[in-house]
Amino acid sequence: MNNTDKKHILYSYETVRDALIKLNDLKKNTILIVVDEQEHLVGSLTDGDLRRGFIKGLTFDNPLTDYLQPDPLFVYQDELHKTDFNNMRYR
Repeated sequence: MNNTDKKHILYSYETVRDALIKLNDLKKNTILIVVDEQEHLVGSLTDGDLRRGFIKGLTFDNPLTDYLQPDPLFVYQDELHKTDFNNMRYR
């Protein structure tokens, strides 16, 4: 994983504040990939996920995992050529 990729990685033990800082430092429309300590995918997180969590009553004290999308769509780089992105939108 290169440094550009690491900017979008957030560990599941990090805080909501950490996520907000990272999202703020990156460009708009950014997604963070949330991984566990072994760097296995846990979910994805956007500023919209955090906003929806706060609207539901979650706070800075809630674990980050309460906010994230636990089943994000993803495509392996070597499978990009055979992926039907139009069908993925309707999942």
